[in-house]
Amino acid sequence: MARHRSSRKKQLRENIKIGLIITGICLIIALVVSLIIGKMPSFIEGTINKQIEGEIGRTVGKDMNIDDLKKKYKKYMK
Repeated sequence: MARHRSSRKKQLRENIKIGLIITGICLIIALVVSLIIGKMPSFIEGTINKQIEGEIGRTVGKDMNIDDLKKKYKKYMK
């Protein structure tokens, strides 16, 4: 009967170990996803800004500075 108890304890320890491993993996995945979600809006915004600046440069002329345009039309950028 002692063997039976030790096998239950061993099985319980293995189940706890597997549960902790799964929990750790889920935590790591959650951290990676939250990191990606946090960086994506700024990445998308930066990409769109570069595309807009490029289009303004092609439309207005390549000699025009984007910073000068921002200062000139700042009142419209609210």
